[in-house]
Amino acid sequence: MRSDNVGASLIYAATYNGEQDVWFLRIGDYDCNGNGVGDSADIAGGTSMDINGDGNPDECECIGDMNGDFVVDLNDLTTFLAAFGSCTGQPNFNARADIDHDGCVTLSDLSAFLSSFGRTC
Repeated sequence: MRSDNVGASLIYAATYNGEQDVWFLRIGDYDCNGNGVGDSADIAGGTSMDINGDGNPDECECIGDMNGDFVVDLNDLTTFLAAFGSCTGQPNFNARADIDHDGCVTLSDLSAFLSSFGRTC
């Protein structure tokens, strides 16, 4: 078990399905930004933003990083613009470009992308 200010992570062995397996369990909230307050409380209290609605504070994510290099730059913009205007109506169809997870890559996604442009995560 490993604990932090808002919860604990537990790894344990059990035979729930007739064989020995290793299981993971989180007890309590997460605190990705290390401020001693649970992520859900940060978001609910307005201390942290959650533009994409995934339950993780935006400062703990790299919103707009399309290629996974932890920098939001022109390479990401090119990828984002290629997806711009696409719409399936299915949430998370293009998780990196569909920042607000509404099933379409629209101006609201562009606004969120531009707010992170130039950021190193």
